[in-house]
Amino acid sequence: MGVTLKQIADLAGVHKSTVDKVIHNRPGVSDARRQQIKKLLEEYGYESNPLAKALNYQKKKLVVGVLLTGQAVPDLLRGVERVRPDFSGFNITLDLRQADAADTKAQAAVLREFRESGAAGVAACVSSGEEVENELSALHEAGIPLILVLPPAGERC
Repeated sequence: MGVTLKQIADLAGVHKSTVDKVIHNRPGVSDARRQQIKKLLEEYGYESNPLAKALNYQKKKLVVGVLLTGQAVPDLLRGVERVRPDFSGFNITLDLRQADAADTKAQAAVLREFRESGAAGVAACVSSGEEVENELSALHEAGIPLILVLPPAGERC
């Protein structure tokens, strides 16, 4: 088993929150201390623990927006409903919305709602249009991860 965050903190003579700030490139650590901790992280081959991350995610509620449109809705809806219980075990809610494939204004409004509510991520099958593309750009600029689902060949979202 590799070195832990606490062990790195002990080696550096700091609290583990200081090491966490360095790992996640957050402010509040002097340049000299930051370099010292980075050197220790590299020297000891520190790797974050995915199980610890999963436990931390359980502490905060995350909402992932899902927007479905068009002919692909039934298949995608079944898939979302199948995984919804798995996500809830990690305190992740899937905010599932549907819009008509031809109504780009409604699609843009849903994407805007996801952004304004601070969604942790968005998965969408949307039509092309200026309003939709502007909202997709706004999601990107807000740093919200986005997955665009392409419809099956010959169909449209």
